Amino acid sequence: QTFCKRIVCFQLFINRSWRQTLNTITTENTEIFGGIGVGIFNLTKLGSSPEVFTEISKSLLLAGYSIRFNAVGDSMLPLLRDGDLVIVEAIKTDRLRNGEIVYYQNDQGHCLLHRIIRQRTITGRLELQVQADNNLKPDGWISVEQVMGRLNRFCRNGEWVCLES
Repeated sequence: QTFCKRIVCFQLFINRSWRQTLNTITTENTEIFGGIGVGIFNLTKLGSSPEVFTEISKSLLLAGYSIRFNAVGDSMLPLLRDGDLVIVEAIKTDRLRNGEIVYYQNDQGHCLLHRIIRQRTITGRLELQVQADNNLKPDGWISVEQVMGRLNRFCRNGEWVCLES
């Protein structure tokens, strides 16, 4: 894959409370994949609160963009390590499969990257059971509406690992 680098300004309208400082994100490293035309917004240097990061990442993914940021924590060991650079892509929730790692917002408002281990439909609504690779018990069931994206690839020590199937 060929990467073309360019600066992209993206007008971002979030909740009224975030507008004062977050109306525009300028990324120095937004990448455009050859021929696809979908930008990957670099959120690694955003330096904001978890709430702001959640709102920005959610807005970008729902708009069809991909995002990249550094993974935090050890819940997805041994696959992902603290500090790995990850790329999360926007996805249609009807295409989710067991075994994929999804980026979702839990009931406490935190965004997590955890693996789908089961799916079920209750009264016509699809639900996913997710679990961190480094946990013995599942996180519980989430609705597909909580899913914002899917882990596409990650980078460790300068080497990219693609998770596309």
